[in-house]
Amino acid sequence: MKKERIIWLDALKGFTIIFVVLGHILLGYTENNVFKNYNIQLQKLQDWIYIWHMPLFFVLSGIAFYISCFNQNGISNQAKVKKSCFNLLLLYLFWDITIVLLKFVFSEFVDNQISKKGIVLNIFLPDTLMWYLWVLIIFYVLFSKIPWLKNEWKTEIILIILAIAIKIIDKEYNVRLCVKNLFYCAPFFMLGIILKRCMLDINRSKKKYLERNICLAASTEIILFTLIYFTMNYLNISLNLQIIIELITAICICLVCVLIFKNNKSIGGFYLFSELGKASLVIYLLHTYIITAFKRLTISMFTVNNPVYVILIILVFTLSITYVIYRKSEKNKILNYLFKPIKIFKRLFE
Repeated sequence: MKKERIIWLDALKGFTIIFVVLGHILLGYTENNVFKNYNIQLQKLQDWIYIWHMPLFFVLSGIAFYISCFNQNGISNQAKVKKSCFNLLLLYLFWDITIVLLKFVFSEFVDNQISKKGIVLNIFLPDTLMWYLWVLIIFYVLFSKIPWLKNEWKTEIILIILAIAIKIIDKEYNVRLCVKNLFYCAPFFMLGIILKRCMLDINRSKKKYLERNICLAASTEIILFTLIYFTMNYLNISLNLQIIIELITAICICLVCVLIFKNNKSIGGFYLFSELGKASLVIYLLHTYIITAFKRLTISMFTVNNPVYVILIILVFTLSITYVIYRKSEKNKILNYLFKPIKIFKRLFE
């Protein structure tokens, strides 16, 4: 029996994928200093988005993982875990190999060029967008084990410490993207599991009281950090302290977003967000190709002084075309296999 979709979860995925796409659009222009007069402001906005957009995606992935792979007693269904991992592995192999080969063939059009050795290395340790699927597979395997969940808060604290440590190490030694994000995103995936378990276990009156106070405290922290962040040049804040504050802020943003979307039907059921949320995986897999093409086009053919219109047009077009492909994939078998390759091996899991 097919599970009914959770509307607010889809809507929050849709909200998040908008900022994932926006973040990558900004990255393409700031790295090339296309809008020289606005580059500092665009860089600030990009860095702000990067603090929380993928952490929030992993919180939502943790919630979805717990819903799909655990029963009401908190026991994992290993058959479902294996099926999900197999599907993610097939997705990862196809799309990672595709992206590294395209980067190699069209190296003159991309910012981060790749060598022949880099192609092989990227299959095992991705330094591309596909790090998300690579990390997700590992999380599905690790977090399906019961010992992780018996002491969930202790586990979360340990994972937060490791996340801070990997960020500090990365500043010194430039850790490979997939490894860095494996450690950094782990507490957010765990937070998603914790949030889902709390939603199931706490009685209604106590839950409302806790949610209201959490939302208030988290919102206060976000406002304070935002003020600090945009005046950082005038403050003497150490790099290590900045890393800690950014991680706490990301956690707070995740908590506020989940609580707002879950408890506010007008936002949690917003059609545009929920539709983009259903298509979020397809959007994630395809959006960089469109963004890269637009970036090359605007750099080589146009002189644009104001970046706002360019960025908004690319954002809308990218979301629109990838959403159309998603809808087509629901009806077209070949496209469906590209985004749900497990269906090719359906008999293995029957």
